[in-house]
Amino acid sequence: MTKNTYQVDRLNEAGEIDAPYQMIDASSIDGVVEELFALNDLDAELANDAREQINIVNNGDRSWTVSWPEETVNTWRIILVQRKTQTHPEYTWPDLSLVQRQYVVVDDAGRYGIAYADARSLEPVVRDDGVILSNSVIWARPIDMAAQVSPEKVREAEILATTPNAVVITSTAWHLQPDGSYRGTWCDHSGPTNPRTLTIVQDLGWVMPDKWADIALAGSDRSGHWNYGATIGRVGGKTQVPGKTPEEMTVEEAAEYAKEVGEIVTVRSIRYAAAHGFIPGARKIGRDWLIDYEGFNYYLDHRPRPGRKSYSSQRDRSIL
Repeated sequence: MTKNTYQVDRLNEAGEIDAPYQMIDASSIDGVVEELFALNDLDAELANDAREQINIVNNGDRSWTVSWPEETVNTWRIILVQRKTQTHPEYTWPDLSLVQRQYVVVDDAGRYGIAYADARSLEPVVRDDGVILSNSVIWARPIDMAAQVSPEKVREAEILATTPNAVVITSTAWHLQPDGSYRGTWCDHSGPTNPRTLTIVQDLGWVMPDKWADIALAGSDRSGHWNYGATIGRVGGKTQVPGKTPEEMTVEEAAEYAKEVGEIVTVRSIRYAAAHGFIPGARKIGRDWLIDYEGFNYYLDHRPRPGRKSYSSQRDRSIL
C-alpha cells in the first residue's frame, strides 16, 4: 500500500506550534494517529477506548487537528507534506528521452480520456522543509480527440484558426490529490473554472514511439526473430549475439570474467570445455558458444588445476 509522509507538530494552548514533533509515514490520517499514540501497543480494549476519545478535525488543505483529552499535551497539527508514489523506473530511450506510461482515465462526469506520464512527472517536487512545490502530474486528453488538432475543433481556441499551421495540443495537466485522484480541466472546457476529478481506470503500460518501434521490430516478420539479443540489443544500439540471454556470455566475455575473479582461463580452453560438456548450460550458436554464468562458475570451481598432482590424487585416478 502506498504511504504518505505527515509532519506532526505539537500545539500549545494558543494554537501555536510549541515544538516540531515528528515525521510519520502512513497510508492515512488514521494510521498517523495509531502511530502517534502507539495504539497498537495497548491492550485491544484500551486501544478501542482511546480511538473513541481521540478527536480528528479535517482543516482542509491537507491538514488535520488531533486532540486526546487523556493527554496532558493534547493537541497536534498534522500536515500531509509529501506523497510517496509507487516509483516507476526512469527508463530512457537511446536518445535519453524518458519512456512514457499510458493510462485510460475517466472524470466524475463519465467522460473518458487517454493520459500519460513519465517517471519524473509522477514524482512530486518537495522542498527541503517538506513543503510540496508541485504535485504529481499526469497529462490527459479526451479519448475522442487526437493529441494535436486544428484550432477550430477546440472551443476557446478558434482565435488561433487565423494563424497559419496552428495546432492545439489537447493534453492538459491534472494534479494528484491526497485521495489518489487527479484534478484539472479538459482542453475544450469553457466557462467558469470548474475542475473535474479524474480517476485512472486502466494502466496500459509503457509506450514505444514509432521511431524506436521501427528499429526494434525490424525483421520481426521473419521466423526466429524474437530473442533477447536480436531485439533489445538493436534498440540499445549495441550489436548482440542472436539468442543470447541476460544469463549468458560469449566465450571472450567468459575469459574476461574468469580474469576478474582471479582465474586464468584461455578462450581456447573455454571452447574445449564447452565442446566436451564440462560447462553446464553451455550451448553452441553458429560457430561459437554461449556460456551460462552459473555453469561457468561450476566449471571454474571443479576444473583440473595445472601443476604436479599429489600421490593421493594420482592413486585415486588409477583406481578409477
